Amino acid sequence: MGTPNNMATYKYVTEEQKVPLMYPATGAHIWGFPFKKYIFTLGVDYWMGAYTAVDYLVFTRGIKKIGNFFQDDDYGYDVRNPSVDRIKQHGLQPFGEEKYKSGQVDVSAQVTKLKQAGAEAVVLGTVYVSGSQFLREAKKIGWNVQAIGIPPTGLQKMIDLSGAAAPGFVNMMTNPAAEFGRGPAMDEYRR
Repeated sequence: MGTPNNMATYKYVTEEQKVPLMYPATGAHIWGFPFKKYIFTLGVDYWMGAYTAVDYLVFTRGIKKIGNFFQDDDYGYDVRNPSVDRIKQHGLQPFGEEKYKSGQVDVSAQVTKLKQAGAEAVVLGTVYVSGSQFLREAKKIGWNVQAIGIPPTGLQKMIDLSGAAAPGFVNMMTNPAAEFGRGPAMDEYRR
């Protein structure tokens, strides 16, 4: 589980031992680009997630001032880099970016700086704990920002930890929830 853990072990497991890595709990871009014979991913990678998040903000919400809040590691940059790339593809410039260290409990300075930069929306390259910290801090300082996350923030735990700051948060999930998904494949999965 997690990008850093899989990054630390995948070469030994898949290249040296030739053991397939089945559905690692990470959407890191590296698993499929370039192709790796023994790695089988599930869902869209973080790059496609970030592209989709930015497209949603620009096309659906009409937001042009987009910033980034991300974890300072391989995972965070795997969301930040394509987000910045996609923002620029839309002919826009990022409105601030702030990073945090994994396990950091106070993100108030980063949230304040993003607000001061003028961001109207922020792409979260976070896990649910720090994502919820971002939402709570934004609410605390009265910043009505549109936050959008990719699958690692798409957990009920994110909503629970965010409390009153959760309403309005958007997350894009790449796999339908088993209890709600419709169609022959989902029916077969439930059976």
